[in-house]
Amino acid sequence: MHDPSTTRWLRVLPIMAFLMCTSLCATARADVDPKAAARVHFQKGVTAFEARRYREAAEEFETAYELSPAFVVLYNIGQVNVALGNSVQAVAAFTEYLKQGASSIPEERRREVETEIEDQLARIGTLVVRSTPDGAEIRVDGRLVGTTPWGEEIRLNAGRHTIQALLDGHSAQVRELDVVGKAQLELSFTFERDIPSASGAGPQGVQATPPPRPVPTTAASRRRGSGKAIKPSQSPQRQPSAPINWLRLTGYGVALGGVALGTIGGLKVFNGINQAEDARRRMSDAQTPADYDAALPDYESGKETTESGWAIAGVGVGVLLGGALLVLAAPDPQASAMGIGFWVTADAGGMNFGGAW
Repeated sequence: MHDPSTTRWLRVLPIMAFLMCTSLCATARADVDPKAAARVHFQKGVTAFEARRYREAAEEFETAYELSPAFVVLYNIGQVNVALGNSVQAVAAFTEYLKQGASSIPEERRREVETEIEDQLARIGTLVVRSTPDGAEIRVDGRLVGTTPWGEEIRLNAGRHTIQALLDGHSAQVRELDVVGKAQLELSFTFERDIPSASGAGPQGVQATPPPRPVPTTAASRRRGSGKAIKPSQSPQRQPSAPINWLRLTGYGVALGGVALGTIGGLKVFNGINQAEDARRRMSDAQTPADYDAALPDYESGKETTESGWAIAGVGVGVLLGGALLVLAAPDPQASAMGIGFWVTADAGGMNFGGAW
């Protein structure tokens, strides 16, 4: 007789073996998937690089390296950053490539990479930032790099950069730097409490001066004081109405439209400048990074409004000039004349038709 428990185990064993095989296969597949995915991203990066879509290529190469950190990918990351002008990132990638690849890198490739590193270092400057007191959050072009004090130099690509220092309880400070290759720069921020400006003073402490009053003319008073009355016989005679000059009227209408467009554009420029200036003050007075980030969109919106206002004002000036040209090109109704004359002789007769413009 068979033991019932033995029979049950015999039935369960194949199922357990199947589950174990499935688990092992899944584990093996999980080990393979990252490398396969990395190869796909790497190939996409190569294709994008050849098509000069360098930002897309950089993203694909970075993803491939994160999935499978093979040192050969670092060479491609360095190359694409050279194409993008990111010398700092290129030097970091090439340096790590030489470190990880070590003796497995061919000598010719090593010399090529070392030469490229030297070329890129000539396009990099260094910056040391200090603050009084310590504890300021430092951002370069909006990206957080650290908190003072720290002894590391900040590597910057040659060009213009915005350095921001934020310290709780103090107004934010912003500096603009023009960095050249191999420059060694130092920047210090001193945080002090804001001193309120005197009441009644303008933004620069200058009182506004009212415009001078216009000087009245005396021509009207001289006419009133002359004591001479206009006799009925001296009253001006009514002139015959001139014909309507439609070209001149059109010119006036176009000119008025240009004035309206110029006025609208001017108002937009005024509002945009005020919005940008207000946002800039809020950025300078920001107590926290969140306050700074909240004011930044208003600053950008104000600049866009100002630019669109100038564009509208420019169109208005063009339309105004067009209307003025129409007015100048229109004939003078008083100078235009037209006439018809008849003539008869013993032998013939006729009609003369003429006009002057």
